[in-house]
Amino acid sequence: MKKRLEEAFKEANQNSPCTIFFDELHLMMGKEAHEDRHSKDLVGQFLTEMNTRKKGVLVIGATNEPGQLDTTVARRFKFHYKLHLPSHREKLCLLQSMISKSGMVNLLSTKEIQKAAYMLDGYTVNDLENVVEKATGLAIDRLANANYFTPISCNKQKVFIPCQPEDKRAIKASDVPEVSEVTSVICWKYLESSMKTVKATPTASKKTELQDGN
Repeated sequence: MKKRLEEAFKEANQNSPCTIFFDELHLMMGKEAHEDRHSKDLVGQFLTEMNTRKKGVLVIGATNEPGQLDTTVARRFKFHYKLHLPSHREKLCLLQSMISKSGMVNLLSTKEIQKAAYMLDGYTVNDLENVVEKATGLAIDRLANANYFTPISCNKQKVFIPCQPEDKRAIKASDVPEVSEVTSVICWKYLESSMKTVKATPTASKKTELQDGN
């Protein structure tokens, strides 16, 4: 780890102006560093690199546990910012955007997306991405194992989506015209299942960003 730290700063100095970003900084340089020789050496190396780096090298660190970060390292950063979790409105917009970018037929109603935003209280942006990714994965699995399809209109084109055999317009997979497009759909069933599986990042509300101000 110490060697990788040296290499990171060396490359940054050679390519200045440059930014180095350390995520979960407390895992690398926590308060227990003074009790472990390897960690203590790592902290020492980090402080040395911070003091000898070129003027144009900006160092940013992020942590979910600011209280666990080595105090010497924390003091080395001039600016401390607390990053708050997305609001309900922000989660709503993020979910709509992520679902739209998935490229799937969206069968979710506005009320269902609003409900999901409320249910995802305490989730980070990355957590929301994981929820949508899990939901789309379930939709893809459903498509891959579908035996029946039904036609719907999407962007003024007819496409076929997976359905149950009892659907009034259901046809067997083997009967879908070869030139037709079959596609996955994202619906409440998959989103709800995903939300039950993907949990919020622990202590996410404590996310803090540190910036040295160089």
